Order: sequence, then structure tokens, then C-alpha cells
Amino acid sequence: MRYATFCVGRILIMLLSKMLWINHYTSKQVHAFVAVLHKPQRTRMVGWSNNNNNASRNLAARFSTSHASSSSSEIESLLIPPLFSAEDYTLYTSDILQDGTLLSEDMELHQRIVSFGDVHGDLSKLIQFLVTAKVMSLPSSLSEALRNPKWCGGTTICIQVGDVLDRGANELSCIRLLSKLSKQASEEGGALVCLLGNHEALNAVGLFQYADPSGNLEFELAIGKPMDQSMGSSRWRIQYAGNEASRWRACEPGGLLSKTVFKNMKLAVQVGRSIFVHAGLTKDHLIQMGGISEMNTDAANWFVSSSTSNNDDGNFNSVQQVLDAAQSRSKTQSKTLPLCLGGGIGSPSPVWMREYSSPCDMEPNKASAQQMINDALSHLGDAQRMVMGHTPQSYINAALQGKAWRVDIGASRGVKNGTPEVLEIIHGGGDANGDTDDIHILTLDGKKIPGRERHVAGTSTHFNDIF
Repeated sequence: MRYATFCVGRILIMLLSKMLWINHYTSKQVHAFVAVLHKPQRTRMVGWSNNNNNASRNLAARFSTSHASSSSSEIESLLIPPLFSAEDYTLYTSDILQDGTLLSEDMELHQRIVSFGDVHGDLSKLIQFLVTAKVMSLPSSLSEALRNPKWCGGTTICIQVGDVLDRGANELSCIRLLSKLSKQASEEGGALVCLLGNHEALNAVGLFQYADPSGNLEFELAIGKPMDQSMGSSRWRIQYAGNEASRWRACEPGGLLSKTVFKNMKLAVQVGRSIFVHAGLTKDHLIQMGGISEMNTDAANWFVSSSTSNNDDGNFNSVQQVLDAAQSRSKTQSKTLPLCLGGGIGSPSPVWMREYSSPCDMEPNKASAQQMINDALSHLGDAQRMVMGHTPQSYINAALQGKAWRVDIGASRGVKNGTPEVLEIIHGGGDANGDTDDIHILTLDGKKIPGRERHVAGTSTHFNDIF
């Protein structure tokens, strides 16, 4: 009993301290935040070149951790996010993929499809992905990349396979960039599609164990502080019991980001002969969850719904009442989570399964994996392959007779700091009749590697099951 009283007391102190700290950021704290994000490096940045190959080779250097080409004042104004505006954080869904399906007969011959893996809040790596994919013009600076990015992909369909959130410091900056480009892509007849990953689902139900402290501060500066000001008080935070109130308020069903970003992300999409999903799909998923279109609808409806009521006045009679309210909030949100977004580590759900992707860099160790993916693709008509993220690989590779393409290379500095690569599929480019696709891997240094060279072989070790 004494221990329980001590714990409740500590939680109350933490809650009150956090509220006070949030409302009194000092200039010194903000400068420290920027310094942590961008520790200077000793290497000089390589200048831009009008030559595309040189630009590709210089891309990694240009957008490394330091952003040394930008002044310190520019970095501060750029990475201390602007006040939340729905216009900046609205992911646009192209008309050609409203329900998540674009069949082969509705596609242009030789239309480009590009896909890349988990971003995890790393803005530098996201820029590298997009430029390597040839869907974003090479920006002259970080400022241009965020404030005025240019879609150059035309009718290209670009699919990011989920997990924009967690592990990095620039989650909201990544969402802002993707939002701006998605609008431009849609206007030009292309598409930039972001899929839902397990980390989007975790954040929506108040589970923030993988969030980076600098990422939490980004949410506070962009969302929490403006809410304090608009409500004239920070008491709305109390109902979240000290559990990252700004992040939770933004990501929960009915939240600011949920209504403009997450509802427009897809659980899975079919583009021509390729299926894209964060972790994997089985025939059972497709039958039990109603197919790709219904899964997308269920996920979108859940994100715009609100299964909990708010107590923004913070009227609670005790610490225990606060804790009970926060616990009830999380439980209610978890219970209403659609089946396609549910699960946890080891779960066979579309955002958690690893039957096709683990171990990394080698054939899956589950004996039935080949039959599972064969059945799933057959159920979807002319689908020939499935593209997934979730399990970090050393490089983009294909397993299961070329039917499982694994594109998560752990690029984020919060994961493995892997070197970005992009999967490119040319629809109907594999033969004279247009019946097969041409597949390549685009690398950061400008190479275009034939897909057949990336079929896995040999052995590897298991990667830790925490992503």
C-alpha cells in the first residue's frame, strides 16, 4: 500500500512537472533541441551539379545529419515546426487509387511504380528516398525541400510502405513534405501513397515507447503549445496522465493528424501486378477482412471516429481518476481498432506479420511461407508480387521465388542508418507484349540494378523483432 501511494505521488509530480515544463520552453532549450538534431560534421558538403549522375552521388552528402549548407538561423526556423495547420498536414489521395486498387488494364504501358521502406522520422533519409526515386526535384536546401518541394514524377505512382512515425526527430516534418508532394502528384496524374504501418497504429492508441524525445518535442512545439494558447489553459493535458498529451491528441481516432493524414493512408494497395502492404497479406486476411478495399475503408473510418470523450477542463477529483481515465481511453481505442490494424509483436496481422520478411537477407524460415504468398497473390487475380517493409534488411531484396520484395533497409538513424534504395517497377516493361514487368533497384549513387540480381540466397541472422 505504501509503495502504491508512493507511485501515485510520483506520477502526480511527473504530470505537474511536465505541464509546467511544456509551457516554459526557454530559448536555451530550443537551441539545444536544434543542436541535438544537427550535430556538425567535419566533412564539407559537396556542391550541387546539373548532371543527374553527379546529383545522385552527392545526394547523401547534401542531406546528411548536419545540413551544413544551411545557416543555423535557417535550421532553427525550419525545424522548430510552424503552428499546426491542416493545410500543411493533409495527405491527398489520387483519384486513380481512391479504393486502393489500380488494375493492369487501367494503367499506362510502361508506367513507373516506385516504392521505398520505413522512414521513422528521418527527414534527411526521406529526401534521399524521394530524389533517388526521381519523384522529387533535387532541392537547393533543406528550406526548399520543406517549404517548396517539387514533384517531378509525372504520372509515376510512388508508394511509401508505412512507419513514418517513431524513432526519429522529424516525424511532423516528414508528414509535411509527403503532404505537399501528394497534392502535386495527384494534380499531375500520378500518386504518392503512404501506407499504414504498425507504428501509426501504436501511436493512435497511446503507445509511445518507440517515440524519440526530440520527436515528442516536435509535437509539443507544433501542436501542444498552440492548443494551450487556443484553449487558454494547459489543463486539457491532464486527461492524458503525462503520456505525451500532444502526440496522443494528434494521433488518436478523431485527432488532428488522424482526420487529415492517417485516414488517407492505405492499409494496402494493388497497383497493376504488385501488392503493397506494410508487413504482409495472406489469403485469410483477404477473406476475413473483406479484401483490400474494405480494409482501407475500415482503417479510414476508425481514424476519423472518436470512441472517447474529452475532459479538456481537466476536472478530476484525484490522481487515480486521472490514471483511470487515461487507461480507459487507451483500452477503448485498442478495443475498437479494426482487425487489419490490430496485433502486436509476433502477431500475424497485415501490419505486424514477418512470415515473408524474416530473417533478413535470406529466405523466410517459415516452411509454409511460399504457399501462403502463392495463395494470397492468386486470390488477387493477376498479382505477381508483394512489396513490404517492416523488417529491416541490409538492402532491397526478393525472396519466395521473387514474390516477396522486402524494401525496408532500416534507413532511419533511429534504426540502422541504412543507405536508401528504391524499388522501381516498369509496368509491362518486361516483354514485348507488356505481360510482365521490368524491375530494378535504384541506388543513392545513381545505379540501376536489375531485380534478378537481388534474389536472396545463403544464410543470415534474425533481426530483433521490435520494428
